[in-house]
Amino acid sequence: MKFFYLLIIILLILISCKKNDSLAEYNTKAIKLNSEAVQLVAEEQYDSAFSLLNKAIEFDSTYYLAYSNKVTIYLLRNDYKNAFKQIKKILEIKKDFAEGWLLAGLIIEMIENKESAIKYYQKAINIYTKQIDNPGKPEQVPSDKLNRAVAKILLGKGEEGRAELIEVKNAYSDYRTMATMYLEKSREEIILTY
Repeated sequence: MKFFYLLIIILLILISCKKNDSLAEYNTKAIKLNSEAVQLVAEEQYDSAFSLLNKAIEFDSTYYLAYSNKVTIYLLRNDYKNAFKQIKKILEIKKDFAEGWLLAGLIIEMIENKESAIKYYQKAINIYTKQIDNPGKPEQVPSDKLNRAVAKILLGKGEEGRAELIEVKNAYSDYRTMATMYLEKSREEIILTY
């Protein structure tokens, strides 16, 4: 079950990444190699996927989706230390990547403790709030609200986060299922599903 939720979250993150950026700004060879690597990940050919992702990064070291896919593989292998190293590279490239800050918090909490994760959760909340208050892409507001609510729960602001999840559930039918899923879980269960 954890594997299923992990894939859902990673897919949501990657979909969000693709909505945020124009692929035109990245090297076409890097994009092609990354796409091929995604297919290999789906086929559980992780070593071959790593090879392609490393080549994609050689072509374009700013193409953060290649790093993101390396994070996915590390998480699938339960290699949290290397996943965290990769997510930090993403955050160096894309400082306003709220989903990356949230995932970094989850990963560092798994490696160390909640106190180590607090700054990452708070940074994610701040970025989500900025995006919600000044939406460059209004269609992303429901997703940002859902993710901010989860980040608040992880930060320890459970009541506030759950109140936001109820708002998302009631206001956005496309997010009703996800909001309900998180409402039914404790903070610890949310961490385990990631």
